Amino acid sequence: MSVFACNLLSAALVRFRQQYFKINITVHDVINEEVMKMVRSRYHSQHPAFLATQAY
Repeated sequence: MSVFACNLLSAALVRFRQQYFKINITVHDVINEEVMKMVRSRYHSQHPAFLATQAY
């Protein structure tokens, strides 16, 4: 993660955490392709019928 992104993200997370203290956030430093896999995997585990009806 670039220094620029890291600094901006840190400040944004601090503000978010102050306003929404009951919400937990996890940041993953991965390439774009991995993000898509993670989103699809996570969404599929919560909505199993989704992948069966969507064209990728």
